[in-house]
Amino acid sequence: MESDENPFEDDVKEERRFVLTKHEAEFMKREVKDSVFTDLFRDKRYLLELYQALHPQDTGITKSDLSYVTCRTVLANTLYNDLGFWVRKKLIVLVEAQSTWSQAVVMRLFLYLASTYMQEPLYHECTLPFLYGNSAHEFPDAELYVIYTGKRRKDSPKYLTWRKHVSNNPHQKWDFAVEVIYDGAPGDIIDQYITFCNISDEKRRIGGYTKETMMDIINTCVERGVLVDYLRSKTLETMINLLRSPFEQEQIYRGMLEYREKLGEERGEKRGEERGEKRGEERGKRKNSIEVARNFLASGGIPIALIAQNTNLTVAEVEALARGEEIL
Repeated sequence: MESDENPFEDDVKEERRFVLTKHEAEFMKREVKDSVFTDLFRDKRYLLELYQALHPQDTGITKSDLSYVTCRTVLANTLYNDLGFWVRKKLIVLVEAQSTWSQAVVMRLFLYLASTYMQEPLYHECTLPFLYGNSAHEFPDAELYVIYTGKRRKDSPKYLTWRKHVSNNPHQKWDFAVEVIYDGAPGDIIDQYITFCNISDEKRRIGGYTKETMMDIINTCVERGVLVDYLRSKTLETMINLLRSPFEQEQIYRGMLEYREKLGEERGEKRGEERGEKRGEERGKRKNSIEVARNFLASGGIPIALIAQNTNLTVAEVEALARGEEIL
Protein backbone atom coordinates (compact mmCIF):
# COMPACT_ATOMS: atom_id res chain seq x y z
CA MET A 1 0.00 0.00 0.00
CA GLU A 2 1.38 3.39 -0.97
CA SER A 3 2.37 5.81 1.76
CA ASP A 4 0.42 8.99 2.45
CA GLU A 5 3.30 10.56 4.36
CA ASN A 6 4.13 14.23 3.97
CA PRO A 7 6.92 14.60 1.35
CA PHE A 8 8.37 17.51 3.33
CA GLU A 9 9.04 15.56 6.53
CA ASP A 10 12.52 16.06 7.95
CA ASP A 11 12.84 12.61 9.50
CA VAL A 12 12.97 10.65 6.26
CA LYS A 13 14.29 7.12 6.68
CA GLU A 14 17.47 6.28 4.80
CA GLU A 15 15.99 3.13 3.31
CA ARG A 16 13.08 5.02 1.75
CA ARG A 17 13.06 4.53 -2.01
CA PHE A 18 13.82 7.67 -4.00
CA VAL A 19 10.53 7.86 -5.88
CA LEU A 20 7.49 10.12 -5.85
CA THR A 21 5.24 9.64 -2.85
CA LYS A 22 1.53 9.20 -3.38
CA HIS A 23 1.02 12.82 -2.32
CA GLU A 24 3.52 14.08 -4.87
CA ALA A 25 2.32 11.84 -7.67
CA GLU A 26 -1.29 12.87 -7.21
CA PHE A 27 -0.33 16.52 -7.34
CA MET A 28 1.79 16.11 -10.43
CA LYS A 29 -0.94 14.16 -12.27
CA ARG A 30 -3.53 16.88 -11.71
CA GLU A 31 -4.43 18.94 -14.73
CA VAL A 32 -2.67 22.28 -14.57
CA LYS A 33 -5.07 24.98 -13.54
CA ASP A 34 -6.04 27.65 -15.99
CA SER A 35 -4.32 31.00 -15.97
CA VAL A 36 -6.22 34.23 -16.50
CA PHE A 37 -4.84 34.30 -20.06
CA THR A 38 -6.14 30.89 -21.08
CA ASP A 39 -9.43 31.40 -19.27
CA LEU A 40 -9.99 34.83 -20.84
CA PHE A 41 -9.47 33.67 -24.41
CA ARG A 42 -11.50 30.52 -23.99
CA ASP A 43 -14.43 32.91 -24.51
CA LYS A 44 -14.72 33.52 -28.26
CA ARG A 45 -15.84 37.07 -27.64
CA TYR A 46 -12.38 37.89 -26.33
CA LEU A 47 -10.69 35.59 -28.83
CA LEU A 48 -12.26 37.63 -31.63
CA GLU A 49 -11.08 40.83 -29.94
CA LEU A 50 -7.56 39.37 -29.84
CA TYR A 51 -7.62 38.55 -33.54
CA GLN A 52 -8.95 42.03 -34.33
CA ALA A 53 -6.15 43.56 -32.27
CA LEU A 54 -3.62 41.54 -34.28
CA HIS A 55 -5.38 42.21 -37.60
CA PRO A 56 -7.34 45.47 -37.25
CA GLN A 57 -7.78 45.71 -41.02
CA ASP A 58 -9.61 42.38 -41.23
CA THR A 59 -13.11 43.50 -40.21
CA GLY A 60 -15.02 40.64 -41.83
CA ILE A 61 -14.02 37.92 -39.35
CA THR A 62 -16.67 36.74 -36.88
CA LYS A 63 -16.57 34.35 -33.93
CA SER A 64 -17.82 31.52 -36.14
CA ASP A 65 -14.69 31.88 -38.28
CA LEU A 66 -12.42 30.98 -35.34
CA SER A 67 -11.66 27.44 -34.19
CA TYR A 68 -9.45 26.41 -31.28
CA VAL A 69 -6.38 24.30 -32.07
CA THR A 70 -4.54 24.65 -28.77
CA CYS A 71 -2.06 21.79 -28.30
CA ARG A 72 -2.73 19.52 -25.34
CA THR A 73 0.14 17.06 -25.71
CA VAL A 74 3.19 18.55 -27.38
CA LEU A 75 5.82 16.56 -25.49
CA ALA A 76 5.16 14.13 -22.70
CA ASN A 77 7.08 16.28 -20.23
CA THR A 78 6.06 19.82 -21.10
CA LEU A 79 2.99 21.92 -20.57
CA TYR A 80 0.60 22.50 -23.42
CA ASN A 81 0.72 25.84 -25.17
CA ASP A 82 -1.38 28.78 -24.02
CA LEU A 83 -3.51 29.49 -27.06
CA GLY A 84 -3.90 28.31 -30.63
CA PHE A 85 -6.68 29.07 -33.08
CA TRP A 86 -7.52 28.60 -36.74
CA VAL A 87 -8.96 31.46 -38.82
CA ARG A 88 -11.27 30.35 -41.65
CA LYS A 89 -9.02 27.32 -42.08
CA LYS A 90 -6.44 29.56 -43.74
CA LEU A 91 -4.37 30.91 -40.87
CA ILE A 92 -3.08 29.37 -37.64
CA VAL A 93 -2.34 31.79 -34.80
CA LEU A 94 -0.35 30.61 -31.77
CA VAL A 95 0.01 32.96 -28.81
CA GLU A 96 2.00 32.54 -25.62
CA ALA A 97 1.82 34.75 -22.53
CA GLN A 98 5.18 35.29 -20.85
CA SER A 99 5.98 37.32 -17.73
CA THR A 100 9.63 36.22 -17.49
CA TRP A 101 11.96 36.87 -20.40
CA SER A 102 12.97 33.64 -22.12
CA GLN A 103 14.26 33.11 -25.63
CA ALA A 104 13.26 29.45 -25.27
CA VAL A 105 9.77 30.51 -26.39
CA VAL A 106 11.08 30.26 -29.97
CA MET A 107 11.79 26.55 -29.51
CA ARG A 108 8.50 25.98 -27.71
CA LEU A 109 6.42 27.64 -30.43
CA PHE A 110 8.33 25.72 -33.10
CA LEU A 111 7.33 22.47 -31.39
CA TYR A 112 3.78 23.67 -30.79
CA LEU A 113 3.36 24.58 -34.45
CA ALA A 114 4.64 21.22 -35.64
CA SER A 115 2.32 19.46 -33.19
CA THR A 116 -0.63 21.62 -34.28
CA TYR A 117 -0.20 20.53 -37.90
CA MET A 118 -0.18 16.91 -36.74
CA GLN A 119 -3.31 16.99 -34.59
CA GLU A 120 -6.95 16.90 -35.59
CA PRO A 121 -8.70 18.46 -37.38
CA LEU A 122 -5.71 19.94 -39.23
CA TYR A 123 -4.02 16.60 -39.79
CA HIS A 124 -6.73 15.12 -42.02
CA GLU A 125 -8.01 18.37 -43.47
CA CYS A 126 -4.68 19.99 -44.32
CA THR A 127 -1.51 18.05 -43.52
CA LEU A 128 -2.35 14.70 -45.10
CA PRO A 129 -3.79 16.20 -48.33
CA PHE A 130 -0.74 18.44 -48.66
CA LEU A 131 1.74 15.61 -48.07
CA TYR A 132 0.08 12.89 -50.11
CA GLY A 133 -2.49 14.58 -52.33
CA ASN A 134 -2.27 14.27 -56.09
CA SER A 135 -3.01 17.95 -56.64
CA ALA A 136 -1.92 21.21 -55.08
CA HIS A 137 -3.61 21.72 -51.72
CA GLU A 138 -3.89 25.04 -49.92
CA PHE A 139 -1.95 24.86 -46.67
CA PRO A 140 -2.69 27.22 -43.75
CA ASP A 141 -0.10 29.84 -42.94
CA ALA A 142 0.96 30.53 -39.35
CA GLU A 143 1.60 33.53 -37.15
CA LEU A 144 3.41 33.18 -33.83
CA TYR A 145 3.25 35.69 -31.00
CA VAL A 146 4.40 36.05 -27.43
CA ILE A 147 2.69 38.65 -25.26
CA TYR A 148 5.37 39.77 -22.82
CA THR A 149 4.13 41.32 -19.58
CA GLY A 150 7.41 41.59 -17.68
CA LYS A 151 9.80 44.50 -17.39
CA ARG A 152 10.86 45.68 -20.81
CA ARG A 153 14.58 45.86 -21.46
CA LYS A 154 16.33 48.53 -23.50
CA ASP A 155 17.34 46.02 -26.15
CA SER A 156 13.97 44.28 -26.30
CA PRO A 157 13.65 42.88 -29.84
CA LYS A 158 10.57 43.07 -32.04
CA TYR A 159 11.14 39.48 -33.15
CA LEU A 160 12.80 36.43 -31.64
CA THR A 161 14.29 34.22 -34.33
CA TRP A 162 15.72 30.74 -34.50
CA ARG A 163 18.81 31.99 -36.32
CA LYS A 164 19.69 34.57 -33.69
CA HIS A 165 18.18 33.31 -30.44
CA VAL A 166 18.38 29.51 -30.76
CA SER A 167 21.17 28.38 -33.09
CA ASN A 168 23.07 31.70 -32.92
CA ASN A 169 24.21 31.05 -36.47
CA PRO A 170 23.83 34.10 -38.76
CA HIS A 171 24.70 31.93 -41.79
CA GLN A 172 21.88 29.47 -41.26
CA LYS A 173 19.80 29.42 -44.44
CA TRP A 174 16.37 28.99 -42.87
CA ASP A 175 14.75 30.87 -40.03
CA PHE A 176 11.72 30.85 -37.76
CA ALA A 177 10.37 34.03 -36.18
CA VAL A 178 8.14 34.88 -33.23
CA GLU A 179 6.75 38.38 -32.86
CA VAL A 180 7.01 39.85 -29.35
CA ILE A 181 4.15 42.09 -28.24
CA TYR A 182 4.91 44.50 -25.41
CA ASP A 183 1.76 46.63 -25.54
CA GLY A 184 -1.47 46.95 -27.47
CA ALA A 185 -3.45 49.83 -28.87
CA PRO A 186 -5.05 51.88 -26.06
CA GLY A 187 -8.06 50.03 -24.72
CA ASP A 188 -7.84 46.93 -26.91
CA ILE A 189 -7.85 43.45 -25.37
CA ILE A 190 -4.04 43.12 -25.48
CA ASP A 191 -3.61 46.48 -23.75
CA GLN A 192 -6.17 45.50 -21.11
CA TYR A 193 -4.54 42.11 -20.48
CA ILE A 194 -1.06 43.65 -20.08
CA THR A 195 -2.47 46.36 -17.80
CA PHE A 196 -4.20 43.67 -15.75
CA CYS A 197 -0.86 41.84 -15.35
CA ASN A 198 0.94 45.04 -14.34
CA ILE A 199 -1.70 45.85 -11.73
CA SER A 200 -1.60 42.28 -10.45
CA ASP A 201 2.20 42.24 -10.15
CA GLU A 202 2.30 45.58 -8.34
CA LYS A 203 -0.43 44.67 -5.87
CA ARG A 204 1.14 41.30 -5.08
CA ARG A 205 4.56 42.86 -4.54
CA ILE A 206 2.99 45.04 -1.87
CA GLY A 207 0.40 42.77 -0.31
CA GLY A 208 1.57 39.27 -1.12
CA TYR A 209 -0.71 36.43 -2.18
CA THR A 210 -3.56 37.07 0.23
CA LYS A 211 -7.28 37.04 -0.43
CA GLU A 212 -7.38 40.76 0.31
CA THR A 213 -4.71 41.41 -2.32
CA MET A 214 -6.63 39.40 -4.91
CA MET A 215 -9.78 41.41 -4.18
CA ASP A 216 -7.78 44.63 -4.44
CA ILE A 217 -6.50 43.58 -7.87
CA ILE A 218 -10.01 42.91 -9.13
CA ASN A 219 -11.46 46.16 -7.70
CA THR A 220 -8.60 48.26 -9.09
CA CYS A 221 -9.00 46.77 -12.56
CA VAL A 222 -12.76 47.39 -12.57
CA GLU A 223 -12.24 50.97 -11.41
CA ARG A 224 -9.75 51.55 -14.24
CA GLY A 225 -11.92 49.92 -16.88
CA VAL A 226 -9.65 46.90 -17.36
CA LEU A 227 -11.33 43.61 -18.36
CA VAL A 228 -14.46 44.80 -16.57
CA ASP A 229 -16.99 42.45 -18.22
CA TYR A 230 -14.68 39.47 -17.86
CA LEU A 231 -13.98 40.12 -14.18
CA ARG A 232 -17.63 40.71 -13.37
CA SER A 233 -18.59 37.45 -15.09
CA LYS A 234 -16.45 35.41 -12.69
CA THR A 235 -17.08 34.51 -9.10
CA LEU A 236 -14.63 35.87 -6.55
CA GLU A 237 -13.45 32.34 -5.73
CA THR A 238 -12.76 31.59 -9.39
CA MET A 239 -10.73 34.76 -9.86
CA ILE A 240 -8.72 34.17 -6.69
CA ASN A 241 -7.84 30.67 -7.90
CA LEU A 242 -6.85 31.97 -11.33
CA LEU A 243 -4.67 34.68 -9.83
CA ARG A 244 -2.98 32.37 -7.33
CA SER A 245 -2.52 29.38 -9.62
CA PRO A 246 0.79 30.18 -11.41
CA PHE A 247 2.50 31.20 -8.16
CA GLU A 248 1.24 28.24 -6.13
CA GLN A 249 2.23 25.67 -8.75
CA GLU A 250 5.77 27.00 -9.08
CA GLN A 251 6.19 27.21 -5.31
CA ILE A 252 5.08 23.59 -4.86
CA TYR A 253 7.34 22.41 -7.70
CA ARG A 254 10.27 24.25 -6.15
CA GLY A 255 9.49 22.94 -2.68
CA MET A 256 9.47 19.34 -3.86
CA LEU A 257 12.70 19.76 -5.79
CA GLU A 258 14.44 21.57 -2.93
CA TYR A 259 13.39 18.85 -0.50
CA ARG A 260 14.83 16.11 -2.68
CA GLU A 261 18.01 18.06 -3.36
CA LYS A 262 18.54 18.45 0.38
CA LEU A 263 18.09 14.71 0.85
CA GLY A 264 20.66 14.07 -1.88
CA GLU A 265 23.16 16.40 -0.23
CA GLU A 266 22.84 14.49 3.03
CA ARG A 267 23.30 11.16 1.28
CA GLY A 268 26.25 12.52 -0.67
CA GLU A 269 27.93 13.71 2.53
CA LYS A 270 27.37 10.34 4.18
CA ARG A 271 28.83 8.43 1.26
CA GLY A 272 31.80 10.79 1.16
CA GLU A 273 32.55 10.24 4.82
CA GLU A 274 32.15 6.47 4.64
CA ARG A 275 34.29 6.03 1.53
CA GLY A 276 36.74 8.80 2.22
CA GLU A 277 36.00 10.40 -1.10
CA LYS A 278 36.42 14.14 -1.23
CA ARG A 279 33.90 14.41 -4.02
CA GLY A 280 31.32 12.13 -2.44
CA GLU A 281 28.93 14.97 -1.74
CA GLU A 282 29.14 16.35 -5.27
CA ARG A 283 28.62 12.92 -6.80
CA GLY A 284 25.73 12.25 -4.46
CA LYS A 285 24.09 15.55 -5.37
CA ARG A 286 24.63 14.87 -9.06
CA LYS A 287 23.16 11.37 -8.85
CA ASN A 288 20.26 12.69 -6.81
CA SER A 289 19.59 15.46 -9.31
CA ILE A 290 19.39 12.92 -12.11
CA GLU A 291 17.00 10.76 -10.07
CA VAL A 292 14.86 13.79 -9.23
CA ALA A 293 14.69 14.80 -12.89
CA ARG A 294 13.72 11.27 -13.97
CA ASN A 295 10.94 11.09 -11.37
CA PHE A 296 9.41 14.39 -12.38
CA LEU A 297 9.74 13.65 -16.08
CA ALA A 298 7.88 10.39 -15.47
CA SER A 299 5.09 12.25 -13.70
CA GLY A 300 4.69 14.74 -16.55
CA GLY A 301 3.44 18.30 -16.45
CA ILE A 302 6.62 20.14 -15.34
CA PRO A 303 8.47 22.23 -17.95
CA ILE A 304 11.93 20.89 -18.78
CA ALA A 305 13.45 24.34 -18.18
CA LEU A 306 12.02 24.43 -14.63
CA ILE A 307 13.37 20.94 -13.86
CA ALA A 308 16.81 21.96 -15.15
CA GLN A 309 16.80 25.18 -13.14
CA ASN A 310 16.05 23.41 -9.87
CA THR A 311 18.27 20.34 -10.25
CA ASN A 312 21.45 22.03 -11.49
CA LEU A 313 21.25 20.01 -14.70
CA THR A 314 21.36 21.64 -18.10
CA VAL A 315 18.32 21.76 -20.34
CA ALA A 316 20.18 19.47 -22.75
CA GLU A 317 20.77 16.92 -19.98
CA VAL A 318 17.11 16.92 -18.93
CA GLU A 319 16.06 16.57 -22.56
CA ALA A 320 18.42 13.58 -22.87
CA LEU A 321 16.80 11.99 -19.81
CA ALA A 322 13.40 12.62 -21.35
CA ARG A 323 14.52 10.62 -24.40
CA GLY A 324 15.56 7.73 -22.14
CA GLU A 325 19.30 8.34 -22.52
CA GLU A 326 21.88 7.92 -19.75
CA ILE A 327 23.94 10.88 -18.56
CA LEU A 328 27.01 10.86 -16.36
